[in-house]
Amino acid sequence: MKRLRNMLPSYVLLSIYHSLFAPYLYQSVLVWGHNPGRVFKLQKKAIRLVFKTKYNAHTDNLFKVNCIPKFPDIYKIAALKFYHKYCNNKTPTYFQGIFSPLYGPHSHNTRNNPPRPQVSKKTYTSKCIRYIIPKIVSITPSNITDKFKSHSLEGFGYYVKRFCCDQYNDVCNIFNCYICGNG
Repeated sequence: MKRLRNMLPSYVLLSIYHSLFAPYLYQSVLVWGHNPGRVFKLQKKAIRLVFKTKYNAHTDNLFKVNCIPKFPDIYKIAALKFYHKYCNNKTPTYFQGIFSPLYGPHSHNTRNNPPRPQVSKKTYTSKCIRYIIPKIVSITPSNITDKFKSHSLEGFGYYVKRFCCDQYNDVCNIFNCYICGNG
């Protein structure tokens, strides 16, 4: 993409991004996406190349205008879509009951013992989907969680993607930013 940057217009580079780069971000993201560090940096670098900006330019506005989710949001979208499938009994039988909540001293739900998500006893298993998806669902706003039962998977995915992209900043909020000269 770096070599094609000066020869092709941005819409062609964006098409190349969506066909060659983005599929790697979406493939099995629930398995390996909990640690987005280097992958997110590469995604931002690719977006800067597509839109022909400086190497250190802000990317939030580029992600927002083109409705391209950032890699951490791709992980959250995939987790919420998996939970949508779980709520609508569309997952394989292996996953049935994987997110069953824990109750207090007895196995039935009462007023005094609200359900709580399972907690991992080992640090290396704390990032598996059994433990991380309930955490993501618990911090998700209610306008998204209300749509688990009412929307189709495609409509739900589109809604969550649009919601994530709307959260990005249009302008830099950093005082005395050396990149954009905001002061």
